[in-house]
Amino acid sequence: MGRTKRNPENEGLPRRWKHEHGAYYYQVPAKIKHLWGGKAKFLLGHTLAEAYKVWSDRLQSQLNIRRVSELLDRYLLEVTPTKALRTQADEPGYVARLKPVFGHMSLKDMEPQYIYQYFDKRKDKTKDKQGNLKANRTAKTQARNEIKLLSHAFTKAVEWGYLKRHPFKKEVRLDGERGQKARDRYIEDWEIAEALALRPMRKRGSVRMIQGYIRLKREPACA
Repeated sequence: MGRTKRNPENEGLPRRWKHEHGAYYYQVPAKIKHLWGGKAKFLLGHTLAEAYKVWSDRLQSQLNIRRVSELLDRYLLEVTPTKALRTQADEPGYVARLKPVFGHMSLKDMEPQYIYQYFDKRKDKTKDKQGNLKANRTAKTQARNEIKLLSHAFTKAVEWGYLKRHPFKKEVRLDGERGQKARDRYIEDWEIAEALALRPMRKRGSVRMIQGYIRLKREPACA
């Protein structure tokens, strides 16, 4: 029998966590109720930071981490609460997208090529006016943030003693990251002509500034 699908508000939260009525709860397994005050549903806190802190204190960080899903849970418990509030709000969503792909894997099974495959599939490709496939910028940014979190989680796995080395740090260079080779394509005359032919709605602004810059750069060649 398959696992029950989680509600959207609970996606990315550690297993058995539930968000309802403005608070976070842990649904306690019957066998360990005595460790949680005899409660079937334990109140963790009204904010994510508070919930993670209570959870972490209860478990005392003694988790037997073997799989990526367990590593990501510990990361959410201990690392995410130390970050900016916006990041704390975003990271459960990143984890929610990482778990279905990597969650079942053993930490030792992670390879650099899996990161490239994930990034390529996560990019939401759409067609431009010429009919060519083009990666959606927002999807690429989110995918990059998700991989950044996963990479940091593996850095923590080394720190926590689960691995001897990071499986893909400095071995993965994603599209658009710093350090990639700069473009060296020649800008053709028709492209310059089209840029100068643009008629912006405003008399001032970035378009006119760029057009002025293009004319300035072309002056020596026209002299």
